[in-house]
Amino acid sequence: HSSLLELLELPSLMDACVRSNLYEEALSISAFANTLERRHTEKNPVVMKVIAQVRSRQSDLRRYLLHSLKNQVTMPECLEIVTALRRLNSIDLERLQSENSNLERIHAAMEFSLQVDFLEARDAWLDQPSNAAAPGYLNPSGEGSGGT
Repeated sequence: HSSLLELLELPSLMDACVRSNLYEEALSISAFANTLERRHTEKNPVVMKVIAQVRSRQSDLRRYLLHSLKNQVTMPECLEIVTALRRLNSIDLERLQSENSNLERIHAAMEFSLQVDFLEARDAWLDQPSNAAAPGYLNPSGEGSGGT
């Protein structure tokens, strides 16, 4: 019974991890969902529902991470976010591996999409009026402000 309870709690556990900025733990749960999907090829409805809920939380995590890039973040935080986004892509690729033979092309498209999303999010941050005078950061005109 405890194994079933743990399985049913996976989506809420992942949700709690996302809300607590525990990206690695949330990503581990997403990767585990791939393992569950491979192991339960008989398509158990309970397992499939849990997997679908984890996938939904995975999408929430991606949106949350991209939204985080629209705020002021330090370089280490930025790298952590990009690393988590790349790991999400690899989890998606792992899931698609059995369905698709053109993984390199899909990976390249995912990486390009991540680059565009990153630049759009950071551009949105730069466009915020409160960042125009932030010391030590580049303002939208490309000039450093303050601190020099």
